Amino acid sequence: YRDVIRASAVSEEMKGFRLEYFREFVRKYELEGKKILEAGCGCGEFLELMNQAGALGYGIEHKRESVENCARKGLHVFEGFLDHAQTGLQEAPFDGFFIMNFLEHIPRPNIFLKAIGNNLAEHAVGLIEVPNVDMILKKNMFSEFIRDHLMYFTESTLRFLLEKNGFEGADCLSVWHVYCLAATVKKKS
Repeated sequence: YRDVIRASAVSEEMKGFRLEYFREFVRKYELEGKKILEAGCGCGEFLELMNQAGALGYGIEHKRESVENCARKGLHVFEGFLDHAQTGLQEAPFDGFFIMNFLEHIPRPNIFLKAIGNNLAEHAVGLIEVPNVDMILKKNMFSEFIRDHLMYFTESTLRFLLEKNGFEGADCLSVWHVYCLAATVKKKS
């Protein structure tokens, strides 16, 4: 569950979508030139796009091979995992964070989110994306349930999880052809 596998990162359509999506996030929350953390950054595919969008991207990744791949690309990535609420990261505090289709893999999401929150600046913002279980159920797409996803989220359960763990103002949208739920949040004061 700690290792990220991203088949979609190679798609030109996905790259274009993500770049515009990240540019809007950076613009809207005034993150140009500010430090933003990707939790579970894999080989840095989305981290590179966040940098192109104008933020100063940092990542944390468990898999050593992926961290080394990120280093070869010149990306700032820490080797590790957020499995303790008090986990401290170099370069903290961060002005923002993002989690792209990784939260559903985490066995203890409360601890994971609290660890992120403990590494954020006071008014930090976040972008969290997960598979959209509402769409999966509505369209009877049961083949979308896969064993490495430990949980699935509806809009209300995603909001609840985020609010329970120190974030507020969860604004949720269906994105990427309604396959994903994307929430933007602010760290609670």
